[in-house]
Amino acid sequence: TDNMFVNSPVRAHFSFVSDAQFESLYPDLLSSLTHQQRGELYDQLHAEAARRKGAAQAAEARKRLIAREYKPRWPSLWTLSIEHLNPDFVDMVKGGTVPEKLGQGDVYSIPVFSARFCEMLCEELDHFDASGFP
Repeated sequence: TDNMFVNSPVRAHFSFVSDAQFESLYPDLLSSLTHQQRGELYDQLHAEAARRKGAAQAAEARKRLIAREYKPRWPSLWTLSIEHLNPDFVDMVKGGTVPEKLGQGDVYSIPVFSARFCEMLCEELDHFDASGFP
């Protein structure tokens, strides 16, 4: 997206693709700023544009690093099995029960995962958080 937010010298969202495009869209704003303020504004816009250009590559590098080096606390979580599912959900899917309706309208309470799976998932998230991976 070309929508960028800057904090200083003005706090606002701007459309930014290039300096020329920016100057054509915001001539009144630019004329109201000092030379130093314009420089600060352009520096922030350029920095954000550069960060966004590298964001996809940085995310892919993090993904490869984690896949290569992360040691899960609960490896079984990475392959969904019937043991991870709440028995009531399994029964409902097989046609044995109807989910509990909550109030009026079409809102239902459906317990999908088992309590143990939820505990393991929380432990896995804590384990990942403590691992130091980005």
